[in-house]
Amino acid sequence: MRLRLSLCVDPGRPWRDVLALARQADRDGWHGVYVCDHLMPPDEAGRPACGPVLECWTVPAALASQTTAVRLGSLVLGNTYRHPAVVANMAATLDLIGGGRLVLGIGAGWQPNKHAAWRLLASHPGSRPQVGNNRRSLVDHRGRA
Repeated sequence: MRLRLSLCVDPGRPWRDVLALARQADRDGWHGVYVCDHLMPPDEAGRPACGPVLECWTVPAALASQTTAVRLGSLVLGNTYRHPAVVANMAATLDLIGGGRLVLGIGAGWQPNKHAAWRLLASHPGSRPQVGNNRRSLVDHRGRA
């Protein structure tokens, strides 16, 4: 069995730090660099919070042009933050730009502060598996197109 190490960068870090970490991981043979999908800093009470946060899609796209081998992706992409057709197109484009290095992690998108601040419709916890399956089928379809 082969052990593969990946790095999950904090989207609250400055871009220059994220880029330096990703370049070092690429040079050292790490398996992947992943970015969390936070639209804002987390808040323990679930309230909207202010603060700088790098965006989950633009960071891997930028890193794709600055690295050569490390896999790139989301850890994990909030299922309710973007329309699945947009996610599918973004994923296909990023995978093309990155030379097939995209790892698309999709999650529930559960943090209430994000939904409240951005007026996003949050799914009920019991319906999340079905919502996720519907969205995954759209992404799968676009990936085969």
